[in-house]
Amino acid sequence: MNQRSSRASRPRVYVLVLLLRREAETVDLTIRLVSEHALTRVHRKIFKEVHGRLFEIWEKYDDDDMTTHRAGTDHNP
Repeated sequence: MNQRSSRASRPRVYVLVLLLRREAETVDLTIRLVSEHALTRVHRKIFKEVHGRLFEIWEKYDDDDMTTHRAGTDHNP
């Protein structure tokens, strides 16, 4: 939000009000998605993928197929 408010052509108060309004609209959408359980499904899928990748890396490390350094660099996005 700070980066988007750095426009010098408008007074900062007006920019802040516009940004806060956009944030409020996003919050409404998030609340609706959570109430419809849509957001939960998306998060569940993402965590499933991340945990699956972590377990793959752990298995390789446990079988001495991977070093700790390699495990750390393979996990980073």
